[in-house]
Amino acid sequence: MSIYNRALTITLTALFTAIAALPVTAKPTSPLWFEHTDITMPRNIQTSVLENGIRLVLVATPNKQQALELRLRVGAGVAQEPSYLPVSRVLANQIIGDSKWSATTDYQQTVYSLSTINDSQHSLEGALDFIETSFSQQSFVQKAWKQSANLTDYPTVVSQNQLDSLELGKSTSPVTETSASRVQLEDLEHYFSQYYVPTNMTLVIAGDFKARTLQNKVQKAFSQWHNPTPLTKTQQPALSMGNNGISGTQGKHSVSLSALAHVSDDVDSKLMRKDLLLATIANQILEHRIESALADVHSSATVSVKNEILFNQKLLSQVLVSKIPDGEQQATKQIVEQEIKTALAVGFTHSEYEAAVSEIRLNKQAELVAFRQAGPAAMADRMVDAIDNGSVYTTPSFELELIDFHVAHLSEIDISKEFEKIWAHKLKSI
Repeated sequence: MSIYNRALTITLTALFTAIAALPVTAKPTSPLWFEHTDITMPRNIQTSVLENGIRLVLVATPNKQQALELRLRVGAGVAQEPSYLPVSRVLANQIIGDSKWSATTDYQQTVYSLSTINDSQHSLEGALDFIETSFSQQSFVQKAWKQSANLTDYPTVVSQNQLDSLELGKSTSPVTETSASRVQLEDLEHYFSQYYVPTNMTLVIAGDFKARTLQNKVQKAFSQWHNPTPLTKTQQPALSMGNNGISGTQGKHSVSLSALAHVSDDVDSKLMRKDLLLATIANQILEHRIESALADVHSSATVSVKNEILFNQKLLSQVLVSKIPDGEQQATKQIVEQEIKTALAVGFTHSEYEAAVSEIRLNKQAELVAFRQAGPAAMADRMVDAIDNGSVYTTPSFELELIDFHVAHLSEIDISKEFEKIWAHKLKSI
């Protein structure tokens, strides 16, 4: 991904090594995409597996317009492409064609989306017919590349997620007229036959509906669709990073430090989310310390932090200082490094801890307000994100309650220890 440059660069040097696809014996699709933990999904979520193996996820939401949002997730993306061949992008572009569907290509998924805004009943039948016709079989053609306005290519997704400088353990090509012309019909047909099968798909429908009636309609629409299960399965990438899990780079107007740390649990759980909360509090305090230090030298640079659990494996922490004025880049880098050293040496204060917790709660409360006002589209996208991450779908309301639960048993000492766990390796290199 480092080949896609942005003005605002998150400088993480990481290696995503896609494990080689192995022949496996087909197993029935599970209604759930995560292992059972101490976190449960809201009652408005229903999951099932259709007779042909497609996972169906229904998200019931209040919707005065009676519109439905459909998301068909295929569990394969650019990580499954042959090196330097944008097969998944070319394939998605041909599937949506001039239809009303849109497609978004990602690292390990391709998501097809449709909104049934007007005549919901008629649009739903048309949407299900499109899925059955386009995904049960497909005749590809060799033609000049013309990107659909409804295709969101992988580099854009990466930029939106602020993970630009992540690097794949395989070569990936941006989709251009030149790279697309190298994709042959047999490449498309092989990719489609291996990954575009019911057992590798999840259909998410969000909106106001009668669940049993809707499930029966979907089952009936796909009753003749029975593709053979492929011999190839996708697996989560192995995550690693140089310099003992720490990376630091600098651009002309930015300084970024990133770290990968282990989490306490290998499945989405309250314990894993506690790890994320600890890191969020710790790095938020660091953010404010850096802001204060920059203000002392009258710098106009801005600071942001990011904390994310990747593929339920590693905790990614990133600190970015951007918009650094000309001539201040090296001095800014020294300020960031000194604040990390100081935090590792003396830890955090109780007042800093309380201020960070208060800020995190306010942010989550604002997210809760936005969530309650969001329509089916936002709900469907949130569900797809959970499936892609292999995490339990939860609401901001639950997440706020979980924050309060964990905070009741935490102190600034716990935050200082977490900061050391994340950033201690960095002390050796700065």
